[in-house]
Amino acid sequence: MSVVPAGEVLSGLVGLTLFCFFILVVLIIAFGALISLRDLLKELASWACDLRSSTVRRRAYAREERVWRAERRTAEAALLVARFDDPVGITAASVAGRLLVIARDDETILLRSLERDCGVVGGFSLEEAGGAVRHIAVSPNGEFVAAGGRGAEVGVFLADGRKLCSVAPRPSGAFEAWDATADDADGYLQLNEWLVGLALGPVGAGGAATLTAAWGYQYGPDGFPGPTFGSGAVLVRRFRLTGREAGGRPEPVAEFLHDAGHVGFGGGWGVAIAPGGCPVFVGSGRGAVLAELGEGGWERSLGKDLGRPLACSSGGGLLVGSLPDRVASGAGFRGSLVLWNGSAGERLLVADEAVLRFGPAAGVSPDGSLVAVEARERRPLPGLPYPEYRVRGTVRVYVAATGEPAGKLPVEGSLLVAFSPGGESLVTVEPGGVKIWRL
Repeated sequence: MSVVPAGEVLSGLVGLTLFCFFILVVLIIAFGALISLRDLLKELASWACDLRSSTVRRRAYAREERVWRAERRTAEAALLVARFDDPVGITAASVAGRLLVIARDDETILLRSLERDCGVVGGFSLEEAGGAVRHIAVSPNGEFVAAGGRGAEVGVFLADGRKLCSVAPRPSGAFEAWDATADDADGYLQLNEWLVGLALGPVGAGGAATLTAAWGYQYGPDGFPGPTFGSGAVLVRRFRLTGREAGGRPEPVAEFLHDAGHVGFGGGWGVAIAPGGCPVFVGSGRGAVLAELGEGGWERSLGKDLGRPLACSSGGGLLVGSLPDRVASGAGFRGSLVLWNGSAGERLLVADEAVLRFGPAAGVSPDGSLVAVEARERRPLPGLPYPEYRVRGTVRVYVAATGEPAGKLPVEGSLLVAFSPGGESLVTVEPGGVKIWRL
């Protein structure tokens, strides 16, 4: 029996170990390669799925866009009386009497006549605006124009562009009394103040006109809207404009303040001023108030289920509000259109369509028989493996007495919805221009 030398045994063991190690390294590399290949195949499959999903989604959007364009062409062919495209862009608009006044991005003001197919009858440059005009008003005779931006100050001008004066929310006794007890204990100590509404009344005896202005107040973080706010309020003041010379002093004649309580930003409170500046419809989660300011003025408390004020008829006989329905919709999209008899303090009806959310632009016909409201319509995209929607802008017209639909106009982002003085047509103002529709 031969004996294997110890050196050869050791050498064989070393060789076997190296061979096993080599096999292990090869297996590890192969296993890593398989994992990398698997991950690559997964990525390719995911990419192919995303590509297919993106293609399906893009096609669905394209189909919906074609349907939308076809609806617009059909409606415009049947109902559009006139259109005035504005390449500059419109930031605000208002109607009084037979005049439409619009503010444009280049800080110019245009006056259009509703009696003359919206033809331009005046205008001027507003060089000192210091930013886009967000609220504007014109007196029924076209003599005065009031304009305001993101700040609190409102400038009053003659129709030829001469500035008469400025009005401001303070000093105000109503504001000071509210501010002294406002709840800022939650740490939101920065007071936000902004203009929320304007209206110019008819020129009365002695050539004096009235200006009604409303401002919103909210305690919030560092002056910027946050998830929730501290106390909120709406201050409404009426001024008498005396004299037609620059530097004239507007005379405050009446004011009232509606305490909106602790609400979130855009949390359902707002203000709607009737044509001519009276009455004023103010509402929040705490309830609503209808008020007429001035000599012999009055305030009337209304119910809590009026929603956010959208429009108020002359005299306050018809009030229009938008009531969010966050519980029923889940996503907080759906809303109800609420109509109230402001004189009797009774709710007339609620128009509720699951795919619509109403506001903020709205108008009431001169005889109070029709209501036109901007509505955002949620349209489902067909053919997708998961629910997805596009939101389109429309203007819906309803019969005030019954809530029955009386028309649908495809518009996008209305700044103003108003009836013509005779009620036979509807004027809509979008950032891109003005349109007149046949009812």
